[in-house]
Amino acid sequence: MGFLLHLLFEELFGFLAEFFWWLIPNEIERRNDRKRCLDGEVRCALRAVRERVLNIDTEWSVGIATVSPGMVSLTT
Repeated sequence: MGFLLHLLFEELFGFLAEFFWWLIPNEIERRNDRKRCLDGEVRCALRAVRERVLNIDTEWSVGIATVSPGMVSLTT
């Protein structure tokens, strides 16, 4: 009986995981983003369009930006 329950559970979980595998990482990122937002931080990407401006290069810099009144600082 235990084997049948185990087999049924594996099939049911495998079926659900096949269709909803993409939800779990998104939910984890969403929760982390909410926590960061409460601390005044956001995930972001930043780049200059044509040439280097104010120490910002034309390649993407991805990281966490800390938002405070009148200032945004990017930590990569």
